[in-house]
Amino acid sequence: MKLPPPRVLMPLVLQLFTDRSSHSYGETHDFLAARCDLTNENIRKTLSPKLRITWAGRVAKTWNGLKNFGLTHLVEEGVAEITDFGSKVAEDNPVMITKSYLSKNYPEFSCSDSRICLEKIEKEARLSLPPVAAKLSAIGAIADENLLCDPRDVPVWFGTNRKPLNTGNPKKGFSVERDTVTHFGRVIVNIPEGHKVGGQSFIKRLVKGTPGLVLRSIDPLPEDIFWDSVRASLATKVEENSLLFFLHGFNQTFEQAAIRAAQLKYDLKIPHAAFYSWPSRAHFAEYMADGTSIEAAVPHIAEFLTRLVEVAGSQKLKLHVIAHSMGSRGLLLALERMLALQKGSPSSFTIDDVIFAAADVDRERFVDCVSLTNSLSNRRTLYASQKDMALALSRQGNKMIRAGHLPPVTIAPDTDTIDVLDFDLGDLGHSYFAGARKVLGDMHDSMHHGTPVKNRFGIVEQKTPGGSYWRLT
Repeated sequence: MKLPPPRVLMPLVLQLFTDRSSHSYGETHDFLAARCDLTNENIRKTLSPKLRITWAGRVAKTWNGLKNFGLTHLVEEGVAEITDFGSKVAEDNPVMITKSYLSKNYPEFSCSDSRICLEKIEKEARLSLPPVAAKLSAIGAIADENLLCDPRDVPVWFGTNRKPLNTGNPKKGFSVERDTVTHFGRVIVNIPEGHKVGGQSFIKRLVKGTPGLVLRSIDPLPEDIFWDSVRASLATKVEENSLLFFLHGFNQTFEQAAIRAAQLKYDLKIPHAAFYSWPSRAHFAEYMADGTSIEAAVPHIAEFLTRLVEVAGSQKLKLHVIAHSMGSRGLLLALERMLALQKGSPSSFTIDDVIFAAADVDRERFVDCVSLTNSLSNRRTLYASQKDMALALSRQGNKMIRAGHLPPVTIAPDTDTIDVLDFDLGDLGHSYFAGARKVLGDMHDSMHHGTPVKNRFGIVEQKTPGGSYWRLT
């Protein structure tokens, strides 16, 4: 089967954008697939693995070609709109779009060096190849070379105070902008066939052609219906009924948070899961803005977690909480707020596990907050690493020691500090909590069996004058 080249696909996509609406990468793919009669079933049946990769690459090149030629522009990561120049070109309804065509027919077109233009498009296309495409998609099933033979759709409940990309249709996804209210709903994330616990790095997936997790749908729900639905789902009788709550960190989109929550639910074998997505700006340069944003989101996070605690308690479930990086700040402040609102009354339900993964929190502030709020949980664990380059940078920027970075070791009362050493720690050594199998295995042992840290496999006690901590080997 001969696949159309990007120069032929670009005019088709440009027509999609002429409605002046925002469109995601996933919508673009699905639109092109429909125009080329490449349904999910047809791709599976008619395209060889090599052709599937070729097809996905051509879609990525088409997306980036339109952007780099100035015909579309990004309004959000993975979401684009047509430009005035793009509308002008679309009106002429070209059969093909190339640099020479644009240079000849449109004086306003500027891409002086075709080689540089091509290299830029090729580079961005490689970076956009699935499974990265899954992260770029605001919503929807993406048909690419990673089509699944044995689909496993994982539902996860969510709350977010991000503004919807389209206020009239929240199914389009959520932006990096802050809203004044919490939006509720459920996402469906597909776990691919052959998924390994912790997954694989982007480089390994790209080289081996293995699939990534895909956000398939976002289903918004009114608040009252949302909580009724959560309560009904938790009533399901399973051998071990427990609930995971995930709070993401700095530089995360809504889609990335959803995918991470689903992966943790699946890998840790927790029957139910929910996450809260605060409006991170999702960019490395926006660290300070993210710090302000998560503090502003604390009332929303506290309210969501309080309701989750109440619902889990009414169903006699074990509730496990994982906060990553800057999310640990939000969690600690939310727990302080929850404790203050109890006004001295004992809690009717306690969280089973609270896990601070690579906590981007001032060391002294962390110890103080954990000491104040430890009555709200049965077990508290801090995973830290000296190889966490993201926290090393945070330490330099804040001029203060971060709780999740070693040395020195942060030891808080009634909290297990675990030093994570020489594992595949992922990008910047900051995502090991979800990528290193031994870390996931240690969390699994605590959540499912309540095993004391001293009795868990691969754990060695380290004694210091300030107290003991533990090393995962």
